[in-house]
Amino acid sequence: MSPSSGAASVSAAACQHVKSLRGSLTSITHVGFNASSTTVITADVKNIKTQLTALKGEPGLSSQASKLSSSVSQVESAAKNLTTNPAGVVKALTGLKSTAMPMIGQLKTACP
Repeated sequence: MSPSSGAASVSAAACQHVKSLRGSLTSITHVGFNASSTTVITADVKNIKTQLTALKGEPGLSSQASKLSSSVSQVESAAKNLTTNPAGVVKALTGLKSTAMPMIGQLKTACP
């Protein structure tokens, strides 16, 4: 799906959720991995999940939102084992970043 086809399908009312989602996606894709990362990751994951729930009825975003939701769940699961398996969190974040990057572009087109 191209960003322009997704933009045509996003309702004007959804843009507040799109902008919030885009902000959290941008934040989580730029987070460094250190002692304070957990707070940022937790807040971003929570907001991403909230915004995805609000946007699940938007046909222009449904396919990407589904992929993103799966990646977010993997980060959430991995974060529960942060102290025992930090490599799992890094791997889950890498997967989320690769899923999020195309969606960020789509969201920018949908709601500039």
